[in-house]
Amino acid sequence: MRAATSDEDVIEIHRMLVYSMAAGAARAPVDADESMLFVYNTAKAKQGAVAMMAFLNGKFVGTLGLLETRYWYSKETFLREVWLYVLPDYENSDVMRSLLMEARALGDLLNKSVIIAPTATGRQRGARREHIATIYQYSPAGEIYAFHPRES
Repeated sequence: MRAATSDEDVIEIHRMLVYSMAAGAARAPVDADESMLFVYNTAKAKQGAVAMMAFLNGKFVGTLGLLETRYWYSKETFLREVWLYVLPDYENSDVMRSLLMEARALGDLLNKSVIIAPTATGRQRGARREHIATIYQYSPAGEIYAFHPRES
């Protein structure tokens, strides 16, 4: 697991995410320029965003993007998942768990809540993400899951 930092990382993440969109995950038409710019800005942000890359046996198999945003009713901020994807062949590995645990560790480090939306194209994939989110102590809140940092 590592943070994406290079232009090559951005290209690989974008390629993976566009693949997932083409496989049916998109809820709106995908604009190649807009999506690339969003991935680039998330990965290259100096603060307030991070793009993570998960590897298994040296192969890039999953990614998670987090963006710091504020609650509309507060000055407090939280980390919001902007993408979470694991290649279908690796969905039953520990990759999803590793990405969620990395997000949780970052939330703890920054003392920020982490919000994920465990949606997927297939019912089984969505159920697995919900199961994993629950196991790793993300709490359901409607159709999203939240992890709140440990009390200090």
